[in-house]
Amino acid sequence: MMGEQRTAEEKKQLRREMLARRDRMEPAMADALNRRLWEQMERCQQLWSGMPVYTYISYRFEADTRRLVRELWKRGIPVAAPRAKDGRMEFYRIRSESDLTAGYRGIPEPVCGCEKASKERALVIVPGAVFDLQGYRIGYGGGYYDRFMAREPGHETLGLAYDFQVISRLPVEEYDLPVGRILTTSGLVKCGSGPEIDLKR
Repeated sequence: MMGEQRTAEEKKQLRREMLARRDRMEPAMADALNRRLWEQMERCQQLWSGMPVYTYISYRFEADTRRLVRELWKRGIPVAAPRAKDGRMEFYRIRSESDLTAGYRGIPEPVCGCEKASKERALVIVPGAVFDLQGYRIGYGGGYYDRFMAREPGHETLGLAYDFQVISRLPVEEYDLPVGRILTTSGLVKCGSGPEIDLKR
């Protein structure tokens, strides 16, 4: 029990530190990092295979997904975004900006009436405060993505992060689930076997 409490506290501290670092970025720095991230997205074949993409809609200083969503729409690739209710997160198909509204704390989410996404296999873009090279992540504390991935294990998963949000190893609890790969501002990390690129700090 003491070990579990210590792990939980370590994760909370890492979350606070990393989110504080992220949110201290000047807008110009965030814009520059997101331009670099978009360049990596353009090279990421996993995103453009035609497989449906389930993605968070970026908010404030999160790694940007809005340009990705617009490009997926242009290419006719199905897009779904998450909405949480009563502790459960589901994804809903979105077809335009008008399908989004401000939800809890202003976080963008699909409007009521959007069709529930029900593909057995999709690419899930996973946010996080910090990731490690094994694919484990510390999210925002709600556990929504871990529960979703446990409930629907057939999907591919891709973390999205700025370089400084990826470290060598995180404290892990039994219910934590790793993502398969992480796309950063420097390139793609194939989790569990080390980076495919050299992460630049």
